[in-house]
Amino acid sequence: MCLAHHIIFAMSRNDYFRIPTRLTKTMRLSRTYARHEADDLVVAPGAERYGGEKKQSQEFIGIFISEKRLWMVWWGIVIICGVLLLRLGYLQLFKGRAYLARAESNRLVTVYTPAARGFIYDNHKQLLVENSAQFSLKIDVSHVPKTSEERKAYLAKLGILVPFSSDEQDVFLHLDTTQIGDAVTLTNNLSYDAMLRVQSEHYRYPNLQIVESTKRRYVGIQDATSFAHIFGYLGAPSETQLAQMTMPDVASKAPVGKTGLEKTYDHELRGVPGALTYEVDVLGNKKRVISQEIAQPGAELILEIDADLQRFAEHALAKELTSIDRTRGVVVAMDPRNGAIRAMVSLPAYDPNIFVRGIDQASYAALTSNPDMPLFPRAVAGTYPSGSTFKLITGYAGLMERVITSRTTVLSTGGIAINQWFFPDWKAGGHGVTNLRKALAESVNTYFYAVGGGYKNIKGVGADALAGYAQLFGLGSSLGIDLPSEATGLVPTPAWKEATKHEKWYIGDTYHFAIGQGDILVTPLQVAAYTSVFANGSKLYQPHLKTRMENPSTGETISIFTPHVLHDFSDNAQYIHDIRDGMRAAVIEGSARRLSFLPIEVAGKTGTAQWNSTKENHAWFTGFAPYNNAELVVTVLIEEGGEGSSVSVPVARDIFQWYADHRMQ
Repeated sequence: MCLAHHIIFAMSRNDYFRIPTRLTKTMRLSRTYARHEADDLVVAPGAERYGGEKKQSQEFIGIFISEKRLWMVWWGIVIICGVLLLRLGYLQLFKGRAYLARAESNRLVTVYTPAARGFIYDNHKQLLVENSAQFSLKIDVSHVPKTSEERKAYLAKLGILVPFSSDEQDVFLHLDTTQIGDAVTLTNNLSYDAMLRVQSEHYRYPNLQIVESTKRRYVGIQDATSFAHIFGYLGAPSETQLAQMTMPDVASKAPVGKTGLEKTYDHELRGVPGALTYEVDVLGNKKRVISQEIAQPGAELILEIDADLQRFAEHALAKELTSIDRTRGVVVAMDPRNGAIRAMVSLPAYDPNIFVRGIDQASYAALTSNPDMPLFPRAVAGTYPSGSTFKLITGYAGLMERVITSRTTVLSTGGIAINQWFFPDWKAGGHGVTNLRKALAESVNTYFYAVGGGYKNIKGVGADALAGYAQLFGLGSSLGIDLPSEATGLVPTPAWKEATKHEKWYIGDTYHFAIGQGDILVTPLQVAAYTSVFANGSKLYQPHLKTRMENPSTGETISIFTPHVLHDFSDNAQYIHDIRDGMRAAVIEGSARRLSFLPIEVAGKTGTAQWNSTKENHAWFTGFAPYNNAELVVTVLIEEGGEGSSVSVPVARDIFQWYADHRMQ
């Protein structure tokens, strides 16, 4: 500003101005030197005395600058000052709040803490999933050493107090602090003793934070590993899950449901994270707490599952698998009155607690590479040929299409010959004269060949119509159970075969379809669901595991599941009754006679599904009890078990016996 004053003064003095000697080094202008003394003035030759006036004796520098240039300098200064003032005004008026918030964020640090996940109970309020205390050790991101060597030294020093796993050390050494928020987690498995040691050394490590939280504990898994496929497990959120979460949830870094019910009801179980905001100084040291919001625990989930029945069903299935030297099987127990799942067993299974503790790569690889696929939820995601259990639908379709009545008979002599092709009965020599009741009781193939594809005086339902009835019973689509990864299965049609296999549909395809062989694929859950229609006499319900959700503090019901009917067959209740009659006959005098000695009346259907020419058939049974006013549907599948009547029926027998002893009045 001193320079500006000199310039303004010079403009009032015509064409030149004076600048003290002390500015010569700054100006760098062309110079003319003169010397004035008290009584005389020495003037350079050829120069005239300015104004004829004798100057006072003083050393000075005369600089000649045009008036135009002076005005340019003046306006330049004005413009620069104006721009600065405008910018300052813009920042103050329009950006003031944003920069104030940024300044405040530099001064304030907010640490989010995850909420305790909601507990999970069975339908008798038996605790299945809970939380246990967990201590996490965190450090402010601004105090994380920058280089790998510095981080190694820091871990070595801190390791005297806290033992770190090799994985935790590796994560810390390769940490990208630019991608982290306010705090870095050193370990989530801080023991109680280590926590006390860190607190006692707080004066040496003031930037360390001990955060108390909870970790998942699957207590129900202790007696039944098959609960794993129902509960699922937790893990770090994926990119898709992060995009669907709010900032507090993201910042709390809480694990989220990856499979099972933990995934389906993740939002409700997760709760609302807490937040602690405190002030820091310029070095990042904590000064005082500004605000604190207490985390709100997640809702409690009450299931339709009967935990005692689940444990017994797993025991019964495991016993049978061991006796026949097999390892893979499924049991689904459903209440036909509302679609509630009472038990759902898939073997083999796994312990979800290993994911809570943090599973290493070797252990995870062992699970994923196991040929028995213990992580695979067979009950809802496994697809298999339905075998003779599909004959329930074929019989109903024949009645509906007026192809047969309950009294229509077919002579079974061992099979049907069509040109050079032969379609056999399972019994050599056949079953003789057979009506619908006997066909279901003894699972007579010839009868259902005729019903499905036609034979002699029976025209047959036809492939497309048969597929339509299969879809009415829930096949070929998702039933909507509250578990992820439900498979839809496959209902084949002539159009499907031509489009996918580029082959013509033959009469043999219809025959195979009618007895549950060929390309048809179903899940054990779907078989249990369509069996429930014959159990309750009219309705196909949406299967479900949730009963309700409750507030953990007050016990107040937050939400409740309302049974949903997918299809109602009430208009044709008589045809449903005819199929029920055949299922009861299967227990009294047919392929499921082992169930006839139970204290309750049972109806059912066995099945043997061919799927590989070099491997054993899959063994099926599906049925319900009591025969009148049914309360329980039981579907059993044993992979490569052979005959359903010999290996699946014993499992169902044990389950029905347990239910009669423990759940019926």
